[in-house]
Amino acid sequence: MDPATSVVFLLDAAKGVTPQLFLREKKFLKSLIDLLKISPKGPRGIVVKYGENAETISNFLQKNIKQNIDRSTLLQTPRRIDTVLQHAFQILKYSRSKGPNIVVLLTTGEHTKQPDAIPVHDAVELLRDIGSEVYVVAMGEKTKTESLMELVSSPRYILRVPSSSDLLPRAKHLSDSSKIYRSFF
Repeated sequence: MDPATSVVFLLDAAKGVTPQLFLREKKFLKSLIDLLKISPKGPRGIVVKYGENAETISNFLQKNIKQNIDRSTLLQTPRRIDTVLQHAFQILKYSRSKGPNIVVLLTTGEHTKQPDAIPVHDAVELLRDIGSEVYVVAMGEKTKTESLMELVSSPRYILRVPSSSDLLPRAKHLSDSSKIYRSFF
């Protein structure tokens, strides 16, 4: 991966995410960070957890990104994917990145439609307009393919993990085979 790449990881902490699933989600994310060699010197990463609102838990310059993930707690509020994508847009718009921008959305369920929500597709377009690509890690059976397709430019940018118990073996499999570079990133 290009050392000038900026990656925004979006961690699902919304209502419906159990403590056990959240722990597995965090372990998967830390494995992915290791696999992609995320560091302040590049490729750079930032982690945002989300529910109804988005909360940055680690920024591009922090060396202790995995410790911040470990300390993160559940929000247990409705899942607003539109809000977290807009937050990612703001981060990347002002990051002055000299390389590719990547957004990795971890999700365990459907977007909660609120009266003030913008269409998820419009939030994705904001990201694409600044040269960002969105990838989705869909965990569990509560995610529908048609709603995930609104988030990505290609079906190959969706990684489905059927159950929470499959998260860590899936990350290890991706790491062992380097498939993440060929088919996911």
